Amino acid sequence: MISAVLAIALGAAAPAAAPAPASQPASAEASSEPVMSQAELELRLDRAIETLLGKEHAPAAIALHFVYKAMAEDELKRDVAQYYLAEALRELGYTQAAVEHYIDVVTSRRAPDMVSRALTALDGLARRGLVEEGRLIDDVLFGAQYGELEKTTQGFVEYYQALGELRRGYGNWGEQRLEALFAGDNHYSYAARYALGVGRMQQDNAEGAEKLFVALIEDKKTPQKVKNDCRTAMGRLRYEQKRFDEAFDFYSQVDSPPSQQAAVLAEKAWSKVASEDEQRALGMTVGLGAPIYRKAFAPERELIRALSLNRLCQFRAAHRSVLQFRDKYADLLKGIRERTPLAEMPLLVEVALSREEIREIVRIYERTKKEKDELGAIVDKALRGHLQAMYDTRGALLERKRDRKLEGLLERTADDLLSVDEQMGILDYEIGIGLFKRIGSRAARAELDTTPPADSSKAYFKFTGEYWSDELRDFAVLTNDRCVR
Repeated sequence: MISAVLAIALGAAAPAAAPAPASQPASAEASSEPVMSQAELELRLDRAIETLLGKEHAPAAIALHFVYKAMAEDELKRDVAQYYLAEALRELGYTQAAVEHYIDVVTSRRAPDMVSRALTALDGLARRGLVEEGRLIDDVLFGAQYGELEKTTQGFVEYYQALGELRRGYGNWGEQRLEALFAGDNHYSYAARYALGVGRMQQDNAEGAEKLFVALIEDKKTPQKVKNDCRTAMGRLRYEQKRFDEAFDFYSQVDSPPSQQAAVLAEKAWSKVASEDEQRALGMTVGLGAPIYRKAFAPERELIRALSLNRLCQFRAAHRSVLQFRDKYADLLKGIRERTPLAEMPLLVEVALSREEIREIVRIYERTKKEKDELGAIVDKALRGHLQAMYDTRGALLERKRDRKLEGLLERTADDLLSVDEQMGILDYEIGIGLFKRIGSRAARAELDTTPPADSSKAYFKFTGEYWSDELRDFAVLTNDRCVR
């Protein structure tokens, strides 16, 4: 029997099965729901779609799931039911279940119109970071051919197919696809230009890369994310060219949310170290201490601080920064050197999981777990069971994928930490030597003297540990240069 909720959603009473005669037991066939004809199922499908279009997403999802399960697998209308079921689930917040159904519609390739619509839906979810890029390329788009698609959707397909070809070593084919997208005026034409710029950098063609990046930055139509990626790339390019002030300017133009700027802030600090503006470099290390960056792996923060203070001949403060680094990471460094299994060190695991390379999988895995925990809101038992099985399977696959990637990242994170510790050791040796050097006048010998100059037109504020997101990029530390120049 279909559920009472479904019957109410469709505006029809559920059919009653005839009772079995008392003189003989009821067979399994007699107790099952009567098989509906294709015409009846199509009528229910039409009503379910009307319900969905009327914004009644929950009853629509129940009705569409019923039709989807009842129709034969080779029936074209089944793909219609599955597509609209995905739409309903997406509206209800079950985006990962919706992704699975969209992908099934695309890969089954039975109903061309539904394939086009499902690709458009996947495009929207991919832009929100709700679809794994690798899965999109490897399991859905790479090597596939589609009929007529809407222009932006065609760009979505071509762009990810180009990335697939580049990653497989088919450089000429991948670049040809990207160049074909170049002339367009949609999201993927701009993404293609950025990808071509990255390719030029990998080919040591800095001039060609710069031309593409600058044009994208100056184009008012360029999507903000692409502009920020170009600004970051230009900052790195200028840093390598030792044009440190220009590198800092490009980094400063990045206007992504503060929570995504830990790496950019560290690179800005290095550019200030390289240009010998230690006060600003120290300010960046203060910004990296904000709670919003708590999960970011930034052992370089203490290294930049110690290096900057050492250059200012603030030797005791520089030595304290070295000690703070070693105190913070002492247990990790000891465990790494004693060959403790890396996966058994919780802090190292947390740090590795925060790295950019695994962030997408972690984000989607956590989203999948969250949506699974909310399945109790589904009142229909059949639909809830269907989604439960789907989330169990997908969650297990994501967990295995995350754990496989984590193994390599744990080793890289441990190596990075050991490298910073080695640099700290060298720096601490230089700091020890510096303690015996001549420093400035007696008036400048007060450790970390932070008295604002009386004749300065600038405003100075004592830092009290309170962070504001709009200030993180602009901190500068007032500390005197005690060296004899």
